[in-house]
Amino acid sequence: MSIEGVWYTRCPVPTAFSLAVEQGWIDDAVGEHGLVARSLSASSDPKVRQAHFDQNLSAFFRHGGNIPPLVARSRGVDVRVIGLSWAQIPQQLLTLPGSGIGSPEDLRGRRLSLPRRVNSSVDFVRATALRGYEKALASAGLTLDDVELVEVVVDRSFIAESTASTGERDSLWDAGYLTGFQREEAAALRDGTVDVVFASGGHAARLRAATGALVVIDVGAFDEWARNVNNGNPAALTVTGDLLDERPELVAGVLAAVIRAGRWAVDEPEAARPVLARESGVAVEDLDAAYSPAVAAQLDIDLSKARLAALADQANLLERHGFLDGPLDWDTFVDDRPLRAAREVLKRQLAAT
Repeated sequence: MSIEGVWYTRCPVPTAFSLAVEQGWIDDAVGEHGLVARSLSASSDPKVRQAHFDQNLSAFFRHGGNIPPLVARSRGVDVRVIGLSWAQIPQQLLTLPGSGIGSPEDLRGRRLSLPRRVNSSVDFVRATALRGYEKALASAGLTLDDVELVEVVVDRSFIAESTASTGERDSLWDAGYLTGFQREEAAALRDGTVDVVFASGGHAARLRAATGALVVIDVGAFDEWARNVNNGNPAALTVTGDLLDERPELVAGVLAAVIRAGRWAVDEPEAARPVLARESGVAVEDLDAAYSPAVAAQLDIDLSKARLAALADQANLLERHGFLDGPLDWDTFVDDRPLRAAREVLKRQLAAT
């Protein structure tokens, strides 16, 4: 097939991909091959925008939560993981003052909110909450059988509430959308339908501010990496197989730009922080609380054994709870060739400066 342009998207979380977009390095890497790079926001077609979750678009990069690419791959979509990143993300169980819940041990018999996005093809929010609850309960020797999961139905679709912007580089997700991300769960918490809500990253910061909720436990603060796995950790940088097979040099160039952006953020954190905050839908002043004071230094890309094991652990959870449509062929799902090539590209770039 003939590839005429390249699409990309990124989740509303801190990523080096966002910084590479901001710096113009994605445009440059794609432009070197005579093609134009566009964010999914450049199209007003809902089917194009939906590719953020389904990944069923030709010549397409995505950097963000790992659940959509895992689900897409299980559905037969030829998407390849070419890098993984790991920024610290708070993963908090929240409850209102006066609930009597002060620790995970107090969760026994309590009502935990479990969202169901009925108009979303990939209900990553539900899967994210399930993992958060399992980890919190396990820390107290409990399981999901020891609590009541209360379904909170959300009939809004992600794409219907994506930004109206058609900017060539814009994110699909702006602060206005993100502010209302968990409004149904916030209402259920406030009216007493549920006792506990799970929220992560910027969503947790917004929910705490809107409801006055207290943190029961932050499972994202566990020391062991294996206990911190969730949708955002590891974040997956993926590309569709058509682009990788037809234009491997282009893919390596884009990946090199992303790696370069992560390194730039380490050297220039004060320049990177406003971009990371905007992309995450939080004020710069709230970035530390929403993520970590060290977030600008946590954007590196690799395919280490630990991160791959974390991704496999996430796939196991999704399979166990029925989110996957079929088995994953890890030998073809993860491809380390672009990462090796990207590192060589960076070596040449540094040698030329």
